[in-house]
Amino acid sequence: MGVRKTRLEQQLTQEQLAERSGIHVTDISHLEGGNRNPGYLTMLRISSGLGVPLAELVSTIEKIEGELAP
Repeated sequence: MGVRKTRLEQQLTQEQLAERSGIHVTDISHLEGGNRNPGYLTMLRISSGLGVPLAELVSTIEKIEGELAP
C-alpha cells in the first residue's frame, strides 16, 4: 500500500505516523497490512500526517490493485 511506502520514505515509524495523523497505531498497522479498508476521513488524516495529497495515496492504491487484478 502507498501508506507504508510513503511512511518508510519519510523514515517515520508507525507510532510517529499515528501521532501525526491522530489515528491509533494498531489501525495504521492493520491498514498497512491490508487487513482493514480505511474510510475517506481516515485516509485524509493519514495523508495529512504524511504531508502528501490524498490523491497521491489513492492513485498508488489503485495502481497496486490494478496490478493484482486477474
